Amino acid sequence: MRGAAPDRTEPPDLPRGAPSALPEALSPQRDRPADGSGVVVYTARMGAVDEGAPPRELVIDATPAPGDSSDGAGSTMAPFALTAIVAGLLAKYVSPAAALLPMAAVIVLVVVSKRSSEGRFVLRVADGAVEVTRERRRGAAVRIALTDLVDVTLERKSHASGRGASATERVRLAFERRAPANTIFVPEDRVTPIEAQEWYAKVRVFLRKHGWVPENERAS
Repeated sequence: MRGAAPDRTEPPDLPRGAPSALPEALSPQRDRPADGSGVVVYTARMGAVDEGAPPRELVIDATPAPGDSSDGAGSTMAPFALTAIVAGLLAKYVSPAAALLPMAAVIVLVVVSKRSSEGRFVLRVADGAVEVTRERRRGAAVRIALTDLVDVTLERKSHASGRGASATERVRLAFERRAPANTIFVPEDRVTPIEAQEWYAKVRVFLRKHGWVPENERAS
């Protein structure tokens, strides 16, 4: 008469030589069936895999929209064009060395303007509030309680980008706060609709992971 089948200490699909210790997510039940069959039932534990806490910071690295005459971005090339014209005239009528002066001046201005820039916008969540700040901020950061953040929407603006050209849409994020607080717009320079839609989704997902819910979705 054959004896009772021994308990299996490994799942039947484990390869030979595999470690006998089972991960926490898959472990045998300690209670044996009442009939004494010795069958070990393996159960998966829900939530055994810890994905970690959501990130506390989100850097909004939005690319400014191509320049046009309406938002002033189209004039950014004007200083460079003017510098090239002046340098050409100086090289022709004065000397090649004199042509370097205006170009050096423009380079200095570009370096200084980059250093003085406050950098990209940064969102930080802590203690039930989101802080809207800059990488190199000079002023105080804006702190909004998640309960006072009514919604995150898109502010759209259409305008003619040139003579005879069709209207161009430029967009930026709008952090709508509970009245009487003013709406905060991010970034300062408007971006294309595609770029704005991408960051709109990222920001809302980021905030929702920290427990924020738009006001129209909150329970009354």
